[in-house]
Amino acid sequence: MKKTLLSLMMVMAVTASAQTVGDAFYIYRNDGGFNAFFREEVDSIVYSNYDSDSIYYDDVVTQVIYTPDSVYRIPLAAIDSVGFVQPETIYEDDVRVLEGELYDYVVAVEDMNITMSISTPERLLPKEGDKIATVELSEKFPYGFFGQVKQVLSEDDGITLYCDSIPLEDVVVKFYGMVEMGSKDGGQSAPMQKAPGGAKYFVLDLPEINVPVDLSGYITKKKIFDIEGKASFNIKVQPDVRGKISYAVDKTILLSYVNIHTTSTLYYDADIEIAGVAKKELKKNLLPSPLSDPPLPYGIPLHIEIGPKLELNGEFGVGFSTSTSMTCVQDITYRPLLSLTPITAAFANRMSMNVQRGPFNMDWKYVAGRGTFKGGAYLRLGLRLGKNSFGFVGGEVDGPFKGNIEFYFDIDRLQQADKSTALYDEIKDLCKLDANPYLGVKFIASIADDKYRFEIPKDFEIPGKWFSGRLLPEFSNVKSRRLEGQYANAEISASIAKACPIPYTIGYTLLDKEKNKISDIYGQKYSIINNFTSYKMTVKDIYGGKEYKCYPMIKLFGYDMLASPECDLEKSLKMNTNEARNITEKGAQLDGCVMNYNPELDNGECGFFYNKTGNPTNTNGTQVYVGRLSYFSDGIFLSELSDLEKNTTYYYCSYYYTDGEYIYGETKSFKTKDGLTYCPDDHHPHMIDLGLPSGTKWACCNVGATKPEEYGGYYAWGEVQEKNYYDWTTYIHCDGSWNTCYYLGSDIAGTQYDVAHYRWGGSWVMPSREQQDELRNNCTYTWTTLNGVNGGQFTGSNGGTIFLPAAGFRQYTFFNNQLD
Repeated sequence: MKKTLLSLMMVMAVTASAQTVGDAFYIYRNDGGFNAFFREEVDSIVYSNYDSDSIYYDDVVTQVIYTPDSVYRIPLAAIDSVGFVQPETIYEDDVRVLEGELYDYVVAVEDMNITMSISTPERLLPKEGDKIATVELSEKFPYGFFGQVKQVLSEDDGITLYCDSIPLEDVVVKFYGMVEMGSKDGGQSAPMQKAPGGAKYFVLDLPEINVPVDLSGYITKKKIFDIEGKASFNIKVQPDVRGKISYAVDKTILLSYVNIHTTSTLYYDADIEIAGVAKKELKKNLLPSPLSDPPLPYGIPLHIEIGPKLELNGEFGVGFSTSTSMTCVQDITYRPLLSLTPITAAFANRMSMNVQRGPFNMDWKYVAGRGTFKGGAYLRLGLRLGKNSFGFVGGEVDGPFKGNIEFYFDIDRLQQADKSTALYDEIKDLCKLDANPYLGVKFIASIADDKYRFEIPKDFEIPGKWFSGRLLPEFSNVKSRRLEGQYANAEISASIAKACPIPYTIGYTLLDKEKNKISDIYGQKYSIINNFTSYKMTVKDIYGGKEYKCYPMIKLFGYDMLASPECDLEKSLKMNTNEARNITEKGAQLDGCVMNYNPELDNGECGFFYNKTGNPTNTNGTQVYVGRLSYFSDGIFLSELSDLEKNTTYYYCSYYYTDGEYIYGETKSFKTKDGLTYCPDDHHPHMIDLGLPSGTKWACCNVGATKPEEYGGYYAWGEVQEKNYYDWTTYIHCDGSWNTCYYLGSDIAGTQYDVAHYRWGGSWVMPSREQQDELRNNCTYTWTTLNGVNGGQFTGSNGGTIFLPAAGFRQYTFFNNQLD
């Protein structure tokens, strides 16, 4: 017994770790005992006049510590002191402690084998026969370690110490610890877990224990809707055992003390089905005794009965389950009694147990039945035979209704019936009720007050029906539509046929494509329907960018049941693609708009697709992502396209992406310009397209200017340099007078005499007279001011504009005709 307990405790004790102040407290006793508690789990501490054997004293004799599941009574006379910090562990002198410098050289630990680094100093390396141990939990020693080296081998990856396990008491002189152990639900093992207060505990991997009991042989079996009466029980021990261990070794006072506190739970559940035949006749004679047996002439023993009557004949079944639990709390104390020599040591063991029962639960699984019923009232008339109702001969008439009932409700499946119409479709025609008028006539001969009787019954069917219908309503013409102007609302309606005998709670719900129920859309939730003709509801706060299935809904036994048929609720979001704006040679501005959306609900991605072939989509177009729709409170979003090809037609459409699908707007197109129609930046000059018939493009500024409103340079004909003095004497293409000029040709555009070509290069040239005439004849001219400079603005048919400042001319050293 001692060896078994000590072996178990060695596994548990190594998981103890130093506590911070306040996590736990320790009670040191002079009677050889030792107690430790996690402070968070102590409900209260009081003092009592009763001792541990429940004997009352005039003075206080015990300290009582209450925890959630136990009561500890500690004699006051036995308490030496209370500490809030775990005492330091004192090892035996011959133990090499796996901490500090020695710990740093540990490379790996596997079971009882420790691999040391190949560079471990000789003075630190344990030898064969050495005891090595640590009670500190760490990454390398998550359970601590107690072992004795039996072999030391140098290997490729290090020096391996092969060890045998030894008891904790062989390596420590004094040790106090507190540990919590437990198993995880389902038997999943987790070797080390954190417990309240910072301590660690070992997790047991216990198997689940099931004890099935079948009592079907004691239940009357009758097949109803393929249900056969049976009863079965299952007793299950859930693998969730929690426990605490307080452990102490103190060789100075010959103390080795263990207290084990465990909590285990026992679960019980039972599945029961009962089915059988029900045949019952209920009736009551309303005539008092004097009227039931009126005196007639000649002593004829006439008997009359009249009153209500109900006759039931059928098969019925029910199924249900029950469950409960019991919690068992145990305290086991183990310690040797103090003695002068180990040979004469005796052991004291004590165990207490407390069992608590949990709540009793009962859940219905199904109810089913089918049968006939008839009655309403009856009249019996006949002659009594003998005294004290010895016999009776006569007849009986009853009516006026007769009917049939059939039903089956699977409660287990009903709990999941809000995800599918399968249950509704299965039982809507099965659950039915009909009643029609009838008259029943019987000839009766009986004795012993109807205990033994002979009868000849005859039922007369009366044309007509009082009621014929289903126990569940039947829906048809289910429709849905988005409400105009209300982006997040929709209307659902349906016709309701096959009138039910009782009012039903009816409504509607929406399911998305993944069969997820959309919550909070019922408006007024459910309404009681009495006329069973039609019903209409408005559902609110739904996503406009999604498609849904609309279903009628029935409230049955407190559960929601989807009914059929369903209908589709299409998306309500509409995309508008607007005309492109600010079209240039290489770019354009696009804008789109999402109509009928709720920025709080519909927060998909929006943008554009474009291409050069037509009908752009996500599969054949270039995507321009603009952002989430919630970024744009008015639903309008825009984007700037750039790096396009000039003089090219592009097709584009707006898009909205939500719920894995794209919603597209109308496809439109634009054509980029063949050239610039305005200056896109300050890097002048630019070629400005004015839409002229010849295709000529004009510069945005004069030669020598850095911006359109600057005058630029002043150049004589055929010269490419500016001068300080302008007359014939400085003109380089003559000999000092006007009549000695050199001939430069009829057209100097693009030659060495063309200052525009000379200064800017490329295809730049000075305009000819014909080009100037084309500019005046095909553009709108406006006298205006640009940045304080007067001049003329020419606007072409395509919207392109240039500005010509009123720069005048130079003669000699003067500037002439500058219109400031």
